[in-house]
This record gives sequence, C-alpha cells and structure tokens, in this order.
Amino acid sequence: METGKQPSWIRGVQIGFGALIIILSIIITFNPAITTITLVFLLGMALLFLGIERVITGIFLIKFSRVTTIGFGIICILFASLFMTFPKGSTTTLVIIAAVALLFGGIAKIVEGFRKKDIRAWHRWSSVGVGALAVAVAITIFVVPGFGIGLVGVIFGIVLIIMGIQMISSGISGKPRMSKIK
Repeated sequence: METGKQPSWIRGVQIGFGALIIILSIIITFNPAITTITLVFLLGMALLFLGIERVITGIFLIKFSRVTTIGFGIICILFASLFMTFPKGSTTTLVIIAAVALLFGGIAKIVEGFRKKDIRAWHRWSSVGVGALAVAVAITIFVVPGFGIGLVGVIFGIVLIIMGIQMISSGISGKPRMSKIK
C-alpha cells in the first residue's frame, strides 16, 4: 500500500462538516434539553423497530421460544410507545435511573477510599473526592432532574465541538494521510 496526501475535495468536506458540527454543537450546548429529549425519541424509534422485528420473528418460530420472543417484542413496542409519546418524562426517568447508578458508584468510591489502607494516600483521597463529586451530582439530579438532562446535553455538545474543531484542523492540514491500494 502506498500512502499519499488526501484529495483537496476531501479536505473541503472535512472543513465544511467540521464547521457544521461546531454550529450544531453550539445549538446543542445552549439548548441541551431538546437534544436529550430528541435522543430519547430516537431510542424509542429504535426500540419500536426492534419490537416489531421480534414479534415478526416470533410468529414464524416453531419452538417454545416463540411466546418469549413475541412477548419481549411486545414489551419493546410498549416501551417504545412510551418513549415516543412522553419523551420528556422518559428522559427524566432515564436520567434519574442514571443518577441512582451514579450515587451507588460514588458511594463505592468513597468506601474504597476509606477502606484500602494499602494504596497511596493521594490515591485514597482522590477516590474519596471523586466519589463525593459523584454523590453530589446524583443528589443534585434527584432534587432538580432538569439539571441531569441539561448536563447530558451540554457534555454531548462539548464533545461534538471538540470533534468539529479536530475535523477542521485535519482538513486544513491535509492529514491524516490516506492509503491507496495498488
């Protein structure tokens, strides 16, 4: 394989798409709730398609798993319907479930920091600090669920801004090099 500089039109596409991503990410960052609700709606659509596929597959199965497959398909369709009908409520529920997981993870980190006497002090205290931060964020989400919804959207937006900047810089520099097959 021989490597060469990528064609200029690809660089233009990278710069254009990078700029588009940055613009959309800024919108996402300043309106995070819409982003999160849209993602939950899309999750609902994916679950709907999965449920329909499971029901159709289950109908044509001959074995005992037919009832189970159809049953799980119907459950997927029900959850999908809820997600798409009530995306804001579904988003809040999912964020609270994530906060519960964050709370337990934070508590585990705090306990680990206090119990593990055989690791360095800075490692123990960083574990306690990270655990305390996780617990604090989880409690904040329980009190103000919109904070969790917004946080997800803001983080998503920031990551996309960074990716857009990387795409533009890659397009401007003409890198990475592409492989050509002989």
